[in-house]
Amino acid sequence: VPDMPETEETCAMVGVIGPLTGPSAEGGIAMQMGIQIAADEINARGGIQVGKQKRKISLLFEDAQSKPEIGVSLAEKLITLNKVDILLGDSVNSSVTLALMELSPKYPILFSTVECVSDEIAKKVMANPDKFKRFWKPQFDSSAYGESIANCVKDLADKGVIPFANKTVA
Repeated sequence: VPDMPETEETCAMVGVIGPLTGPSAEGGIAMQMGIQIAADEINARGGIQVGKQKRKISLLFEDAQSKPEIGVSLAEKLITLNKVDILLGDSVNSSVTLALMELSPKYPILFSTVECVSDEIAKKVMANPDKFKRFWKPQFDSSAYGESIANCVKDLADKGVIPFANKTVA
């Protein structure tokens, strides 16, 4: 129904845990702004396809303050009280994401992180893929980033695109 008012039932509810205050607030606020911009752009195009209908994205942000125990408590609230469909974990503090991952076997929703570079997250998933089957890790971890950058620099140097006086890069 085109003129149906938007309610929580017609929206895709996405809970986001991040550091909005505390030592990592700058990164958390940037994450929040980026997620909000993306949701606004998607909603302007009609939302996301869920089954046979389009749903707008409704975001609920919570401040984990860079503390795993607060992140877990807020995640439980978002899942049980707010009934989010997706939970995005703290992409700034791997310690919070590692703690949030332990909730994924308990609840039948998608768990993810916006960006996770910690090798420990990948190791945890690889050590028990069945336990973390609802956890989605969208990007490379730190070692993959490092390897990609090193290979790129080497390729550019080998092709003479970047003329290095010596072969040392820091």
